[in-house]
Amino acid sequence: MRKKSLSVSLVSSAVLLLVTAGCTTTRLGVVYEHTDRPALGSYAWASADGAEESPDSGVTDPGLSEVVRQAADRVLAAKGYTKATDGSPSFWIGYDASFKQGSRTAAPGNAALETISHYIGEDHAGATKSVPHSKGTLVLRCVSRVDPTVYWQGTVTGDVAPGASIAKRHAQMAEAVESILEPFPAR
Repeated sequence: MRKKSLSVSLVSSAVLLLVTAGCTTTRLGVVYEHTDRPALGSYAWASADGAEESPDSGVTDPGLSEVVRQAADRVLAAKGYTKATDGSPSFWIGYDASFKQGSRTAAPGNAALETISHYIGEDHAGATKSVPHSKGTLVLRCVSRVDPTVYWQGTVTGDVAPGASIAKRHAQMAEAVESILEPFPAR
Protein backbone atom coordinates (compact mmCIF):
# COMPACT_ATOMS: atom_id res chain seq x y z
CA MET A 1 0.00 0.00 0.00
CA ARG A 2 1.34 3.38 -0.93
CA LYS A 3 0.67 6.22 1.42
CA LYS A 4 0.90 9.83 0.34
CA SER A 5 0.38 13.03 2.27
CA LEU A 6 -0.43 16.48 1.03
CA SER A 7 -0.47 19.57 3.17
CA VAL A 8 -1.98 22.69 1.67
CA SER A 9 -1.57 26.11 3.31
CA LEU A 10 -4.67 28.22 2.89
CA VAL A 11 -4.12 31.95 3.00
CA SER A 12 -7.46 33.72 3.30
CA SER A 13 -9.10 34.34 6.64
CA ALA A 14 -12.23 32.48 5.61
CA VAL A 15 -10.91 29.18 4.31
CA LEU A 16 -11.91 25.64 4.84
CA LEU A 17 -14.81 24.85 6.94
CA LEU A 18 -15.77 21.78 8.44
CA VAL A 19 -19.21 20.96 9.40
CA THR A 20 -20.64 23.77 11.49
CA ALA A 21 -18.25 26.63 11.03
CA GLY A 22 -16.32 29.12 9.00
CA CYS A 23 -12.58 28.92 9.35
CA THR A 24 -9.84 31.17 10.46
CA THR A 25 -6.49 31.12 8.68
CA THR A 26 -5.26 27.57 9.11
CA ARG A 27 -3.36 24.69 7.61
CA LEU A 28 -5.47 22.13 5.85
CA GLY A 29 -4.04 18.64 5.91
CA VAL A 30 -5.13 16.16 3.27
CA VAL A 31 -3.97 12.58 3.59
CA TYR A 32 -4.92 9.82 1.21
CA GLU A 33 -4.13 6.14 0.88
CA HIS A 34 -4.73 3.78 -1.97
CA THR A 35 -3.66 0.41 -3.25
CA ASP A 36 -3.76 -0.88 -6.78
CA ARG A 37 -7.28 -0.02 -7.70
CA PRO A 38 -9.67 -2.38 -9.39
CA ALA A 39 -11.04 -1.50 -12.82
CA LEU A 40 -13.46 1.28 -12.05
CA GLY A 41 -16.08 3.01 -14.09
CA SER A 42 -19.19 3.69 -12.06
CA TYR A 43 -19.88 4.40 -8.41
CA ALA A 44 -22.76 4.66 -5.98
CA TRP A 45 -23.10 6.14 -2.52
CA ALA A 46 -22.79 3.56 0.24
CA SER A 47 -25.66 5.03 2.27
CA ALA A 48 -28.85 6.23 0.66
CA ASP A 49 -30.17 8.08 3.71
CA GLY A 50 -27.19 10.31 4.51
CA ALA A 51 -26.65 8.61 7.86
CA GLU A 52 -22.86 8.64 7.71
CA GLU A 53 -22.64 10.95 10.72
CA SER A 54 -22.84 9.09 14.02
CA PRO A 55 -24.94 10.64 16.81
CA ASP A 56 -21.80 11.64 18.75
CA SER A 57 -19.98 13.17 15.76
CA GLY A 58 -20.83 16.75 16.71
CA VAL A 59 -22.32 17.32 13.24
CA THR A 60 -25.42 19.52 13.46
CA ASP A 61 -25.88 20.60 9.84
CA PRO A 62 -28.77 18.66 8.28
CA GLY A 63 -27.69 19.71 4.76
CA LEU A 64 -24.16 18.33 5.10
CA SER A 65 -24.82 15.03 3.36
CA GLU A 66 -26.24 16.67 0.25
CA VAL A 67 -23.32 19.14 0.05
CA VAL A 68 -20.72 16.37 0.37
CA ARG A 69 -22.46 14.17 -2.19
CA GLN A 70 -22.97 16.93 -4.77
CA ALA A 71 -19.34 18.08 -4.51
CA ALA A 72 -18.01 14.53 -4.81
CA ASP A 73 -20.35 13.79 -7.72
CA ARG A 74 -18.98 16.85 -9.59
CA VAL A 75 -15.34 15.88 -9.00
CA LEU A 76 -15.85 12.21 -9.87
CA ALA A 77 -17.73 13.14 -13.08
CA ALA A 78 -14.86 15.45 -14.07
CA LYS A 79 -12.45 12.53 -13.54
CA GLY A 80 -14.48 10.30 -15.88
CA TYR A 81 -16.61 8.29 -13.44
CA THR A 82 -20.36 7.85 -13.80
CA LYS A 83 -22.93 7.51 -11.06
CA ALA A 84 -24.51 4.05 -11.28
CA THR A 85 -28.26 3.94 -11.63
CA ASP A 86 -28.70 0.19 -12.01
CA GLY A 87 -27.47 -0.94 -8.58
CA SER A 88 -24.22 -2.51 -9.79
CA PRO A 89 -21.46 0.09 -9.45
CA SER A 90 -17.75 -0.66 -9.74
CA PHE A 91 -17.21 0.89 -6.31
CA TRP A 92 -19.06 2.38 -3.38
CA ILE A 93 -18.19 5.74 -1.86
CA GLY A 94 -19.06 6.89 1.63
CA TYR A 95 -17.98 9.47 4.15
CA ASP A 96 -17.63 10.14 7.86
CA ALA A 97 -17.69 13.61 9.38
CA SER A 98 -16.88 14.71 12.91
CA PHE A 99 -16.61 17.98 14.77
CA LYS A 100 -14.87 18.33 18.14
CA GLN A 101 -14.51 21.33 20.42
CA GLY A 102 -11.81 22.16 22.95
CA SER A 103 -9.54 25.06 23.80
CA ARG A 104 -6.04 26.23 22.94
CA THR A 105 -3.59 28.81 24.18
CA ALA A 106 -3.42 32.04 22.22
CA ALA A 107 -1.31 35.18 22.44
CA PRO A 108 -3.24 37.67 20.33
CA GLY A 109 -0.98 39.39 17.83
CA ASN A 110 2.20 37.63 18.97
CA ALA A 111 2.98 34.31 17.31
CA ALA A 112 6.25 33.91 19.25
CA LEU A 113 4.47 34.22 22.60
CA GLU A 114 1.76 31.87 21.41
CA THR A 115 4.40 29.25 20.61
CA ILE A 116 6.25 29.80 23.90
CA SER A 117 3.07 29.67 25.94
CA HIS A 118 2.28 26.30 24.42
CA TYR A 119 5.40 24.93 26.13
CA ILE A 120 5.49 26.88 29.40
CA GLY A 121 1.82 27.44 30.17
CA GLU A 122 -0.90 29.97 29.64
CA ASP A 123 0.09 32.41 32.38
CA HIS A 124 3.27 33.66 30.70
CA ALA A 125 3.33 37.30 31.87
CA GLY A 126 -0.41 37.47 31.33
CA ALA A 127 0.16 37.63 27.58
CA THR A 128 -1.78 34.51 26.69
CA LYS A 129 -5.27 33.23 27.15
CA SER A 130 -7.30 30.11 26.52
CA VAL A 131 -9.61 30.45 23.53
CA PRO A 132 -12.27 28.10 22.15
CA HIS A 133 -10.91 25.85 19.45
CA SER A 134 -12.81 23.55 17.12
CA LYS A 135 -11.51 20.90 14.77
CA GLY A 136 -13.43 19.18 12.02
CA THR A 137 -12.57 16.04 10.08
CA LEU A 138 -14.06 14.65 6.88
CA VAL A 139 -13.10 11.20 5.56
CA LEU A 140 -14.10 9.84 2.13
CA ARG A 141 -13.69 6.10 1.49
CA CYS A 142 -13.98 4.07 -1.71
CA VAL A 143 -14.73 0.36 -1.50
CA SER A 144 -14.62 -2.07 -4.42
CA ARG A 145 -17.89 -3.88 -5.06
CA VAL A 146 -16.01 -7.06 -6.03
CA ASP A 147 -13.62 -7.19 -3.08
CA PRO A 148 -15.27 -5.24 -0.25
CA THR A 149 -12.16 -3.60 1.14
CA VAL A 150 -11.26 0.08 1.31
CA TYR A 151 -8.88 0.69 -1.58
CA TRP A 152 -8.80 4.49 -1.36
CA GLN A 153 -9.33 6.87 1.53
CA GLY A 154 -8.91 10.63 1.76
CA THR A 155 -9.03 12.68 4.94
CA VAL A 156 -9.13 16.42 5.51
CA THR A 157 -8.79 18.02 8.94
CA GLY A 158 -8.94 21.70 9.74
CA ASP A 159 -9.47 24.25 12.47
CA VAL A 160 -12.91 25.78 12.43
CA ALA A 161 -14.56 28.78 14.06
CA PRO A 162 -18.30 29.17 14.66
CA GLY A 163 -20.37 31.93 13.14
CA ALA A 164 -20.27 31.41 9.39
CA SER A 165 -23.54 31.44 7.47
CA ILE A 166 -24.99 28.15 6.25
CA ALA A 167 -24.21 29.13 2.65
CA LYS A 168 -20.57 29.84 3.54
CA ARG A 169 -20.24 26.58 5.50
CA HIS A 170 -21.64 24.63 2.56
CA ALA A 171 -19.30 26.34 0.09
CA GLN A 172 -16.35 25.59 2.33
CA MET A 173 -17.42 21.95 2.78
CA ALA A 174 -17.58 21.57 -0.99
CA GLU A 175 -14.03 22.98 -1.14
CA ALA A 176 -12.92 20.39 1.44
CA VAL A 177 -14.42 17.55 -0.63
CA GLU A 178 -12.65 18.85 -3.74
CA SER A 179 -9.35 18.98 -1.82
CA ILE A 180 -9.76 15.39 -0.68
CA LEU A 181 -10.60 14.10 -4.16
CA GLU A 182 -7.92 16.09 -6.01
CA PRO A 183 -5.42 13.17 -5.82
CA PHE A 184 -8.10 10.55 -6.61
CA PRO A 185 -7.01 8.82 -9.82
CA ALA A 186 -8.81 9.76 -13.03
CA ARG A 187 -10.46 6.98 -14.96
